[in-house]
Amino acid sequence: MSKLGGVDLGGTKIQTVIVDGEHTVLGSARRRRRPAGARPTLAEAIEGALRDAAAAAHVEPAQLAGVGVGSPGTIDGGTVTSARNLPGWQGSFALAPTLAEAFGCPVALGNDVQSPPTPSSSSARASL
Repeated sequence: MSKLGGVDLGGTKIQTVIVDGEHTVLGSARRRRRPAGARPTLAEAIEGALRDAAAAAHVEPAQLAGVGVGSPGTIDGGTVTSARNLPGWQGSFALAPTLAEAFGCPVALGNDVQSPPTPSSSSARASL
């Protein structure tokens, strides 16, 4: 059965989850978001939190079929721009391709208010 990762990126925390094909939660992790972090550092923190959730689920990150990320800001494909409630965020950052490279699976990126992103969402998917 396929395993999927989910990320909720907020101004004060990064919440991650691993679910199975029936959306049963297998593991989760939460990290405080450090203030005024650089965007690549934030991507590393997301990666670490998702790896923590995978460990809690007893799942190897390489087994993930895809990852969905809900992020504040303007989403254009796999890029986040104007994430004003994330301290220190300025400009644009290709978050989905960065995470897709780290995990070797498709990453869907969506605005955290509009709709939950899923790895099968074609409008905001980045893959290797």
